[in-house]
Amino acid sequence: MSSPSRSSGAPWAIVIADDHGAESGVDREGAGHAVPLQYSPLNGRRTLFQDALQRALRVAPASQVLVTARDACRFYWEPALWFIRPEHRFISTEAGLSWLTTASAILAIAYQAPDSVVTLLPGRCYVSHEDTLTAAIDRAISLLPLTPERVISLGMQDLDDSLDEDYLVPQQGELQFLQTLLGVARRPVHWIAQYLRAEGALVASRVTCSYARTLAAHISLVWPGLASRLLENIVAPSPVHREGGVRTQVPPGLPRVILRSRHWYPPTLPQRALRVRSCGWSGLRTGRAVARVRAFVSSPLPQLPAAAMAPREAAVDHRLDF
Repeated sequence: MSSPSRSSGAPWAIVIADDHGAESGVDREGAGHAVPLQYSPLNGRRTLFQDALQRALRVAPASQVLVTARDACRFYWEPALWFIRPEHRFISTEAGLSWLTTASAILAIAYQAPDSVVTLLPGRCYVSHEDTLTAAIDRAISLLPLTPERVISLGMQDLDDSLDEDYLVPQQGELQFLQTLLGVARRPVHWIAQYLRAEGALVASRVTCSYARTLAAHISLVWPGLASRLLENIVAPSPVHREGGVRTQVPPGLPRVILRSRHWYPPTLPQRALRVRSCGWSGLRTGRAVARVRAFVSSPLPQLPAAAMAPREAAVDHRLDF
């Protein structure tokens, strides 16, 4: 670990790739076995994990991108992390430690630059309009100093119904582009999800922007003493470079229920949601959601007749000239 720096400097990004869900087992051609979803391509090109890394590089320089990953899946993620220093890889030694590895990555940033902006990015999601997402993240970062909670999450609002997503629930009667939140609804059934959407609820993308200091204080609040234990593991000279990353284990005395709680959601973590429209977001939380995205990316684009294209092009050119 490099020596601490108190300046804010460039923003940081954390790609959370060890958050494996029930939908993780996906057959990939030539693999011969189920492959975790984040290491599978849905569009025939890069894997979802590689897309998330590219997303992080639009937010932060490569030297300030951190990644959480599961040790059992090293075969899939290690080749893609050739540009990530070992001390910026936080490796969970068993299943279900994603919150702990993410907390360790946040503390590592807070130890060096507590006033820096940190963006949490899920390593398993689908986005059809990357430019929209990048612009939304930039907007959220610019609004952080004006937000009392100092935490902003992206809430997705698309035309199509989202399948099997978590929903950020706003205060009743408020419809703002920067929305105050009451809590979260975890994967409600379809008719409840429709009602929530009609009332202004937003799909929880789990893309969160905040300050390292704010997130570190939240970790300490969740379980007093946990931050110091994790930080000792981070700064210790022996385990940092072992097996290509900082290996994270459950500290003695930490209840397992802590790892399963909704720590990055309101009201546990007070925050506001930035409304993002037409991003084409899917958290791929279930096999049904995965199948829907696969069908979407594999369907051919509709072809318009040439006669229909000419007037449209002329109209666009006319508006541009004006």
